[in-house]
Amino acid sequence: MININRERLLDSLLSFVRLPGPSLKEKAVSDKVLSELASLNVPATLDQAGSKVGGTTGNVIGRLEPSRPDFDWILLAAHMDTVAQSGVEPVVDGDIVSSPGDTILGADDRAAVAAILEAVRAVLEANALHLGVELIFTIGEETGLLGSKSLDIQTLRSHMAFVVDSSGPPGRIITSAPFHNRITWKIHGKAAHAGVAPESGINAIQAASLGIARMNLGRIDEQTTCNLGVIHGGKATNIVCDYVEIKGEVRSRDKKKLAQQTSHLIDAMRQGAESVGARVTEDVVLEYEGFDLAEDHPVVAAAVRACNRCGLVPELAASGGGSDANVLNAKGIPAVNLAVGYVNPHSADERIAIADLQALTCLLVELISPQDLV
Repeated sequence: MININRERLLDSLLSFVRLPGPSLKEKAVSDKVLSELASLNVPATLDQAGSKVGGTTGNVIGRLEPSRPDFDWILLAAHMDTVAQSGVEPVVDGDIVSSPGDTILGADDRAAVAAILEAVRAVLEANALHLGVELIFTIGEETGLLGSKSLDIQTLRSHMAFVVDSSGPPGRIITSAPFHNRITWKIHGKAAHAGVAPESGINAIQAASLGIARMNLGRIDEQTTCNLGVIHGGKATNIVCDYVEIKGEVRSRDKKKLAQQTSHLIDAMRQGAESVGARVTEDVVLEYEGFDLAEDHPVVAAAVRACNRCGLVPELAASGGGSDANVLNAKGIPAVNLAVGYVNPHSADERIAIADLQALTCLLVELISPQDLV
């Protein structure tokens, strides 16, 4: 019988969310993860991701050797950073852990870190047979999946991965997630005195506005979304604006639709700018590849089996967001993204039920030590 210690799991969650660690400043978190793995006699190292992306630490990579050399290897992953400044004193009210109300809690994704560590500890305490497990705790996930992008998969042995980083109830399995294009436009007009000779200028703000007015934005269809999120330009109200920079994105689970929507935005901005004589350049960057795994794919089937054995109802779902699972799939390691149980991530209303965290830990235990492992 593998026992999940509720109080220890809760204490671990609380200790992790108290640590500061926004993206690329995760050293306090990586130090604690390394300490926890050392207490379990699980060898762990830091890779060079931090030096590659300007962070204070690298990805933590731990390896739990299989009980027998013929057992397979799996990969469990969570990210150590938070979307905003973290390090809060959480509020525990009955079964619910929440933020103090003026900042994020950081359960995204510290709850997953705590659950993975407790699952490993529980399996080892029970002296249960287990697979080989590579434990990857990444940096910079919230600012572009930077840690996983820097991960050297040539050093890994796993043939399937379970990323633990989705909102929703434990049992939800993300099997499909979008491709993501980031677009930056630079619109060049011509400066002039706005009161004396406005007709001598070309207003870049007007040019950008005319381009934006031609765009289809928001939810394009079930698979595709589009957003403009940042705009900078202008120096003063008495100067015809000569430069504007706009940043936006397109996401779609269909790569053809991604390309079509991206082309639509580029054409719209060019037409708007050209209509008033402005010049525009654009830069399109593929932030990450999408993935779409079939119901009978081995990694999906393994997650479903684990849910069933833990009394969870498996729910195969598509996501509109990216995660380290996108990167792992693109690098050749099939990966699903498992729901952690937190709700309202990235907000001051973020919270998680301890019961959900226990359920997730049970699921992870079953992945590490399947009941049919003999």
